[in-house]
Amino acid sequence: MSTVGYLLLLASAWLVAGLAPTRDILLYPNTENSPSLFLISFTLDKALPANSYILVALDWYTTDVTPRNCILVNTSIVTSCTNLASPTFTLTISASNLASFNSKLASNKVIAVQVGSSLSANTAYSLQLHLYNVVPSIEKISPSVEMYTMSANGLIYEENPNMGAVINSKPITNLMAVSILNSLAANYPGSSSALSAEVTITRPVTTTLSTLIFTVQYPFSFSVGSIPTTTQSSSYATSPISLYSAPTIYSYEVVSPNVFVLILNEQFTVGRKFIVQVRSLGFRSVR
Repeated sequence: MSTVGYLLLLASAWLVAGLAPTRDILLYPNTENSPSLFLISFTLDKALPANSYILVALDWYTTDVTPRNCILVNTSIVTSCTNLASPTFTLTISASNLASFNSKLASNKVIAVQVGSSLSANTAYSLQLHLYNVVPSIEKISPSVEMYTMSANGLIYEENPNMGAVINSKPITNLMAVSILNSLAANYPGSSSALSAEVTITRPVTTTLSTLIFTVQYPFSFSVGSIPTTTQSSSYATSPISLYSAPTIYSYEVVSPNVFVLILNEQFTVGRKFIVQVRSLGFRSVR
């Protein structure tokens, strides 16, 4: 192989290695002025030691990015997160560590996620970031999310300035009518209860299957035990028609601790009304 060919091969290997997304970044919901809940799936080329950091930059937000909580989904790894510029707990790194590597990033638009245990190389992870910020009104595809991994003393291990963008849609004006039928006020850390909600469809669904996406705010959470059922609506007793009957569940998925997707085997029409119950809605300790 020629020297040029060898150098090109090395360059190609460098481009595909390193911190990389494993799927599109998900935003629930992705409508402007809604709560920001990101799910970022990635792999590392180098293992990340315990007490190191994952840095996530969202520089299209107009104010300081303030995380509500952060979770490495389907792991037991403890995480803590804060705004890099204005930390709410003691960090062993600072904004200057990132600035020495990338001076163009505004540190108040960067989230520092400290991991309590090591992360392995070549292993798929999904990071859920739940922000206090709402989705900005940019009415277009966002700039790319940037990610970095950093040691406890400020050494950059890996970077990816192009983890992917998200689509910010205009606010939805056709709101679905949802009534929570049971009180969750008595929950305490470590407890769980069922979520019971009556849903009324206000806009027809154009596909043969209908999808409902449930998002809950921290400290509530879904788990593998969150199994859904459907029942007829409260209106069925006085008007026993198919419009108020229980729809058939096609499939469901706990996407992350705060996102639950339910697919129903029906093309909904306006006025369709029914009750969804989800078992084992947990209540986590507030950190």
